[in-house]
Amino acid sequence: MAHIGAATGTFVLRLPIPGFEYLRNDTINRRFVAAGFAAGLGVAFGAPVGATLVAYELSQPNTFWRFESMW
Repeated sequence: MAHIGAATGTFVLRLPIPGFEYLRNDTINRRFVAAGFAAGLGVAFGAPVGATLVAYELSQPNTFWRFESMW
């Protein structure tokens, strides 16, 4: 479920929707992957807050994480 969520987060950015062009950069892509991962993990275990904290913990060495991504 975590992998499916991360893949869905990336897929959303690739949709040919007008106005999404500014979202197609590496930083935003990583945020969407982390959000999709957290959503998939939260669905699998029924713990959305815990999944968000796991996504934060796993991406801590990276500099792309922003706390507004948790919302």
